[in-house]
Amino acid sequence: MKSCIPVVVETVIEVRIVPATNCYIIEVVYEKALEPQIHSTYVAGIDLGIDSKVALSTNKPGVKPMLVNGKPLKSVNQLYNKRKAKYQSHLKGNRKSSRKIEALSYHRNRFVENYLHNTSKLVVNYLVTNNIGTVVIGKNDNWKQSANIGKKNNQSFTQIPHDKLLKQITYKCQLAPNQGD
Repeated sequence: MKSCIPVVVETVIEVRIVPATNCYIIEVVYEKALEPQIHSTYVAGIDLGIDSKVALSTNKPGVKPMLVNGKPLKSVNQLYNKRKAKYQSHLKGNRKSSRKIEALSYHRNRFVENYLHNTSKLVVNYLVTNNIGTVVIGKNDNWKQSANIGKKNNQSFTQIPHDKLLKQITYKCQLAPNQGD
């Protein structure tokens, strides 16, 4: 079987084929030059949450704050936990997993990955469009390890990868084109 994967970059460094649960994921690693940073006195603050995944506000006059709905992600996690518990209850003996659980986890992880990429792209486009030079994102070290906000709240809070979103926003800000004043 021969396939051609279109690549629109000139400097491909490596191609990795990563085995996943029931498929292979092809990762293309390439070099991209960093864009010049935006030199602006405007600052944006971002608070990461659950129902409002991103709450963004800026000190630039006339720019409306931005909220990104986090309920779809919360809902997918809720359904994932419910179905996983149901499938685990049907397991026999010492089995910890099954094909159904692996497929469920795969689909949930793909949804989360897509959701985080879309959210980070939305945030970075907002920052570039409004010429925001500095971004401050609230993050506490070990904030999930010591979370004790009830069984259901702990479950929805700890399963959302806030750190992954933070890293995606950071690297996309570094690659974002400079719009100028």
